[in-house]
Amino acid sequence: MCVWEVGAAIKADHVLSATIRVHFFSQGSSRVLYTSLDFMLEPVDVIGTFDLVPPTRDFVEDVKADTAKRYSTIQDVFQLTTYSFCVLNEGATESVVQMQLSPNGINWGEDPIADDHIAPGQMKILVYNRFARYVRLKYWTDSGTTNLRIYFQGQG
Repeated sequence: MCVWEVGAAIKADHVLSATIRVHFFSQGSSRVLYTSLDFMLEPVDVIGTFDLVPPTRDFVEDVKADTAKRYSTIQDVFQLTTYSFCVLNEGATESVVQMQLSPNGINWGEDPIADDHIAPGQMKILVYNRFARYVRLKYWTDSGTTNLRIYFQGQG
């Protein structure tokens, strides 16, 4: 795993919103990932400091599903109060998705509720009512392949 840190020095005398959008491109692959970190800058009495208030997080991932069980990018939801996955089946084959939770990003528990089947051209929204620090989606098809667009959205 690669960890990146981004720093900024911003001076503001009033509240303003800001967004950092990071795009990930994999060489030799058509897979494109991006994530947006939206936050509010609030003025403080001490010059040169500010508080980051993360109201939202947005992530989109395009994947190809086939009969092998694969997984979306892991999301750390520790700082979020609510989140959801929206999965759009952009292909011509029915797909199956299942939300998974993990306390450590290594050991995963599956949603005890039945798998969600998504017909071609349809979208499903998955929301979990239990909490663990990390979430991801498991996805596959019963036969053939299909393209999925996975949206992760959360707010703090």
